[in-house]
Amino acid sequence: MEELLQKKNFTQRQIRITSRELLYEESSWGKVNEVAIPFECVTKSITNQQVVNNYWLVIGLFFVYLGILFLYGAFFDPAKDISQGESLMTSLVMFMIAGAFGGLYQYTKEEFWKLRLTNGTYLFILKNMPSEEEVDEFIETIYARRDEYLIPVLSEINPRVNYETQLENLKFLQYLQVWEEKEYTAAKEKLDEACGQKPRAIGFGNHWQA
Repeated sequence: MEELLQKKNFTQRQIRITSRELLYEESSWGKVNEVAIPFECVTKSITNQQVVNNYWLVIGLFFVYLGILFLYGAFFDPAKDISQGESLMTSLVMFMIAGAFGGLYQYTKEEFWKLRLTNGTYLFILKNMPSEEEVDEFIETIYARRDEYLIPVLSEINPRVNYETQLENLKFLQYLQVWEEKEYTAAKEKLDEACGQKPRAIGFGNHWQA
């Protein structure tokens, strides 16, 4: 699955996976925003994010309050100006309107996967559109394509290239969780041998911060 299309609340999001980056396009009310996200920016830090419109909830609760007032007036207010039947009908209408706003609140609620990028921003992906299984599969494909691209690019060892630069590349791969510590250790040993470095303790005091 190389492309994900999501439409909700008058917003369309499209994410395409290419050989070296993600192409993200968001359109809403005629405005289109496009951005290319290099695989080097994609981390494995992913969290939940819920977006709700509380205005619909507040309006719905207000109509619930009105419905209760009319219902109370139908049975307990001796000085009511309208008949019991009218009060009950008005109360029912208020509750129906409240239900409509409650439904609107539920419909506009959005559940996202919030995928952190190395530049401090995030990529938001709806969790269940078109389905949770397809979204999960798409995210796994993102990571698979990312790793396929980054490993050959950043783990290549060349004795003629600056040692520290190559070491930073290996540390960056570990920071992005492209590989585990044992893979980093093995790659560093090959780099040390190729560049004539003396064996030393492996340190992680680099500038890549989560």
